[in-house]
Amino acid sequence: MKELGSIKEQITPNGLFIMGHLNDNDDLLVLIGTAPKFWTAFCDAPEYGDQKPDPIDRWSKRIIDDVAHIHGGSAVYPSDGPPYAPFIAW
Repeated sequence: MKELGSIKEQITPNGLFIMGHLNDNDDLLVLIGTAPKFWTAFCDAPEYGDQKPDPIDRWSKRIIDDVAHIHGGSAVYPSDGPPYAPFIAW
């Protein structure tokens, strides 16, 4: 799946990986998680030291929203809601 490979290439340098994916009709749902290199990537990010609230959430949203936008999609986060997305079921 070409699009899944492109997403992987875009998130891997940021210490993220594809935990799983689901094709639902023409939609692709991709669950992204942190890989061992996450802390190194995050500590090099501007959000790490800017002293503003929720640096990991802001960093995650910046990185993942950019990838979703490139692919014409949208991102959903565990903190979005209510209603909350069914991350456990996914």
